[in-house]
This record gives sequence, C-alpha cells and structure tokens, in this order.
Amino acid sequence: MHFKFNHKDLFDKIKNVMRVVPTKSTNPVLSHILFELEGNTLFIKGTDLDVYMWGKVEVEGIEDGAFGVPGAKIHQLIKEFSEDDAVFKLENNKVNLQQHEGLYTISGIEKEDFPSFNIIQKKLNSFPIPASIVSRMIEKTKFAISTDMTRISLSALYWQLKPEEMRMVATDGHRLTLFRHLEKEQKRPALDLLLPGKTTNQLYRLLEEFPDKELTVTVGEKNILFNIDDYGLASHLIAEKFPNYEQVIPRDNDKKLIISKDKLADVIKRVKVFASPLTNLAKFSLNQNKLQVFSSDFEIGTKAHDELDISFEGDDIEIGFNSNYLLEVLEHIDSDDIKIMMKSPLSASEISPHEQDENEEYLSILMPLRLPEE
Repeated sequence: MHFKFNHKDLFDKIKNVMRVVPTKSTNPVLSHILFELEGNTLFIKGTDLDVYMWGKVEVEGIEDGAFGVPGAKIHQLIKEFSEDDAVFKLENNKVNLQQHEGLYTISGIEKEDFPSFNIIQKKLNSFPIPASIVSRMIEKTKFAISTDMTRISLSALYWQLKPEEMRMVATDGHRLTLFRHLEKEQKRPALDLLLPGKTTNQLYRLLEEFPDKELTVTVGEKNILFNIDDYGLASHLIAEKFPNYEQVIPRDNDKKLIISKDKLADVIKRVKVFASPLTNLAKFSLNQNKLQVFSSDFEIGTKAHDELDISFEGDDIEIGFNSNYLLEVLEHIDSDDIKIMMKSPLSASEISPHEQDENEEYLSILMPLRLPEE
C-alpha cells in the first residue's frame, strides 16, 4: 500500500474515527485503525466491537492495499505534521510515513486480524432524513438514557417511526423524556428501534458536524447503519422490548404552574447547595401566586429557602424533586417559560415548554421524591 495525502484531510478523518477506538482494551487489535486503499479513495476504520465507524478521504493512490496501525500513535504523529503533503508506504509489514526529511516507521497488523465491517448482512429498510432533525431529537432526549447496563432496554434510546411522525424516548426509571416530530406526506417505513446509548452519543457527535447534510439510515435484522457525508457509523440494535412509556405519561394532572425557566433554575441552583447530597431534595410549596423552594441537610445543620412569584392554577401542594434531575430537564428546554403539571406529592409531574413549535411536542416526566416528615 502506497499513497500521498493531504495532512488536514487525513487528520480530520483519523480524529473522528478515533472516537470509537477504546483507550484501554483486553483486545490489543481494537487499539488499531485500519487503512484500506482502493484507487484514490482511502478508507479509515475503527471499532470497539459495539460501534463501528469509518471515514473516506481522497488521496493520490499509488498502490492499493490494507493495513492496521496503532490509532493513538498515528493520530498523535499526523497531528504534529506540518500542513504540507506527506507519503504513506507499507513495506515488509511496517508503515513508513515521510514528510520532508522526516521518516517515521510504525508496526501494525494485517487486515485479516482486524474485525469485519460487514455489518448489514440483510438490509430490511433504507431511508434518508435531514441530519438536523435527528440531531435535535437526540440532543433533547439522550440525557435520560440509563447508565445502568443491567437494565438493557433502558440503556438505549427508543426511536419510533410512524406515519407522519417520529418519536424518540429515553428513561432511566426516575425521569422520562419524549420528543415528537410531526411530518406530512413522509413515506418512511414504520419502525421501532432501540439504539444503544453509546451508539446514540457517537451518532449525535457526528451529526453535529454536518447539520445541513442528509443522513441515510439503513436497518438490518439486528444492526443499523448511518451514512453522512464521508462517514459511516454502524452498531447492533438492542433486541429487548422498551417499556410502554405511554402508560407513564399522566393524563389527569390538574395543577398547572407557569414559570420562567431561568428564574426557576437560578433558585434551584442556590438552594441545592444546602441540600443533602444523598437525595438532592428540593421541596416545592405552591399556592396561587407564590412558589417557595426549600432544602436542608440535617447532618451538617444547613437549610435554605427561596421564593418566586408565579402563575399557578389548582389547590395548594407541597412536592419534592431531585434538584439535579430537574435542572437537567430545564437545560434542555428552549422556551423562556415552562409549564409544570402536577397532581399529588407522590404522582409523576409533566414538564414542557410553555410554547412549542408547530411541528414538535417535547415533554419530560419527573417522579417526585417523598418528603420527610417534619
């Protein structure tokens, strides 16, 4: 294998592919990235066996071939190269990289030792979708994906494709977030997909770089493939069944709080300083025109109280929330004002933007914390 390459083009592809290459692994092969040259097109591939990613770049091809090189080493080396062109040449199972008078030699592995990238063996569906829509939906929901890998179905993002709408849902059992994107005259297939959390995060990072591009999604029996610009990303799909999230969404919450998102967040940030680190409890006491927020940590003798003028409809209520969970929900809402619908101190509350875009519905469900007896 032998080719000449532009420093910037190659470095950008290596940098992105290195996101999926594990820094530590019991399998040393996975610390490598595979270079595969076909004519003037160079493919750069990396994987941790959960997520597979590759990029392609145009080079001046001299001799086709494939070889795996230590990812961290070549990433660090190419980063330090000047912006001038350089040469990559495979000789006697060693890679020689040359730029100006410098010569750098790296050992590696044969292509046959590298994991197969034949991910989709039987294609079931393939469809295009604007990257900006998928990126926005992931950004608004992925924070609620469970990190508890023993609860496999909750460690994934649930992606539903329906006639004229798409939904993404995530939950960790304490909170749930749902984003609906409404569409007209779309002929995409009806699908229920469970994307692993790791795949979701890598896909989001990739989509952020190409907000104006179109994403092509290819679904197989057990796997999924995403193509955008000069990159591909593939992963297995989780075969577990996602919980019936619609049963969790409250339908009869009759107490409505309208409040400034930023003002509420500022109050919570202040009172949580004095909250117990075990519960992060923020207690809300609401009446028709005032919200009082309390926190305390009896072990060290601290307590806090703050209040805001509000618009509130319904009977007075006292209810507790995990302040960290609530702040995370607020951070992902775009509108200036939010709406919180409540029923009782032990019932789930629904939090949503006070005003939503015409083709969107976004909401979060937050389970309250039991208030201590006083």
